[in-house]
Amino acid sequence: LTSVKWVKGECDTDYTRYPDSGMTMPGGLANYKLIVTNTGNVPADEFVIIDILPFVGDMGVIDLSARLTEWRPNLVTPISAPAGVTIYYSTVQNPCRTDFVSSGPAGCTAPNWTTILPTDPTTIQSVKYDFGDLVLKPGDMIELTWDMRVPVDAPANGEIAWNSFAYKATRMDNGDTFLPAEPLKVGIATKLNQPGNYGNFVWCDTDNDG
Repeated sequence: LTSVKWVKGECDTDYTRYPDSGMTMPGGLANYKLIVTNTGNVPADEFVIIDILPFVGDMGVIDLSARLTEWRPNLVTPISAPAGVTIYYSTVQNPCRTDFVSSGPAGCTAPNWTTILPTDPTTIQSVKYDFGDLVLKPGDMIELTWDMRVPVDAPANGEIAWNSFAYKATRMDNGDTFLPAEPLKVGIATKLNQPGNYGNFVWCDTDNDG
């Protein structure tokens, strides 16, 4: 299995990934795209993906080193997924995930996963995708996308929010579980709105015509 995560900001014409970063602005959007592909010759199932959303002081899902996020984007709408995929939400920043990290990791908190998005979706910090009985046959690909909103008071001098996910699955020929994997993180940076803000509509003036 191979996997990758992409990000596209309000001022981007296409998706980027590490070591490049996307570009957005306070009040703008950051769109994430997550792809897992079966590049082998054995079908796989029992997919589970965990994504810990960016926050200052965060770390990866399996890689417990600091991600070095400098500001926190907010989830503002429900995440849509293909039929058969169940999405779980958690307000916990460091959820216990012993099926990915045997140590817990240390200091983790019970995630209390729920399929119901809270009234205030900006409180969500972690997301889990359970693909149930979905089978990823050789050559098949899973793709998920969602938007996050940049706070209007976010720093705007190139500071970056980093995001990463981890996944696990099972071989269907012998029932062996793939080792959980975490692809490279992706970053989205911010820049100042020029010349200023009026009203509540945000866009990127790419041709500089005002």
